[in-house]
Amino acid sequence: MAEIRLGRQFDIFENDVIFRKFVERNIEIMGEAMNRVLKIQPDIRITSARKIVDTRNYVIHAYDSLKPDIL
Repeated sequence: MAEIRLGRQFDIFENDVIFRKFVERNIEIMGEAMNRVLKIQPDIRITSARKIVDTRNYVIHAYDSLKPDIL
């Protein structure tokens, strides 16, 4: 049952351009904020901090190849 529900939710996400743009924008904001935190305090202990910034960079710079399943 959970797999069916998750698949349905992804279908909604995949087909709702406005919702996808909302998610992309929030990834950009979180990644930019994390990048600024790392510049101020590079030794901060935040799980996957670098991956968060890298994801932001991918969303911003690879927008032409960004697919819903990557998000």
